[in-house]
Amino acid sequence: MPRRAGVSLEKCLAHYGRLSLNQFLRGDFCLIANHMLDRQLSYTSGKVKCRAYIDGVPMAEKISRLTVKDLEDVASGSNTSNSATSQLLQSVSASCKAMGHTSEAAAYWRRIFFALSDRRGMNACMLTVTPNDLATFSVKVLAMPGKKVREEIHLASSLGNLFYTSLSCSQHKLPSLDSTEAECIIDFEIRKKTRLDFPGACSLYFQSVMQIVLEVLLAWDPDTQTGSEGGIVGKLDAWGMAAEEQARKTLHAHFFLCQKKSLK
Repeated sequence: MPRRAGVSLEKCLAHYGRLSLNQFLRGDFCLIANHMLDRQLSYTSGKVKCRAYIDGVPMAEKISRLTVKDLEDVASGSNTSNSATSQLLQSVSASCKAMGHTSEAAAYWRRIFFALSDRRGMNACMLTVTPNDLATFSVKVLAMPGKKVREEIHLASSLGNLFYTSLSCSQHKLPSLDSTEAECIIDFEIRKKTRLDFPGACSLYFQSVMQIVLEVLLAWDPDTQTGSEGGIVGKLDAWGMAAEEQARKTLHAHFFLCQKKSLK
């Protein structure tokens, strides 16, 4: 049924992507929702390409002479293909914004980084950040808050025989420093399974780490878009970040850091 308050599809999908409920963090939901959001956003902007002049007349002048009836006639098919309006529209081509996972989007962002280098010069330094979401406690909390997980693992007895033991791992308690080897193994297996089942939780953790790196370590103010002297590399003039997925299915980021005064 229609919503009482009108909410666009892209705003709705973007909101779902920021929720920490575990049903919105599963890989199947993230894949479909992100694809839908990318397609929706691709329709909101586009590139229009056309010739500057048609038959010696500037394109802007021809567009200024169009009427609503001319466009309606072309849309309905009643206008002839030899009419001025049809020739004008045929000379214009438009393309939607490229979706995030395509080669066209990668080429667009390469041009953005080249423009940054052209304007600011070569970056003073490069910083690579790779959060280990397999070892973090945050992913477990985001994926299954407050739940306890029981799994069976194989342990070797003193007689060389294998037997089963069942251990519980609480998702909302920090692991104890006095944990036995068996408890460490079961916790590791749970973290490994959680990371693969809930990639959305890894993404939220990755975004929080990037925010800490940018605002705390590099001392960049996102509100004023300025840097300060308190950063680990001095005062930033500009920066760029490229995030990518590694073969082990973890996210990491490359920061290109620009400064007015290079580091000594």
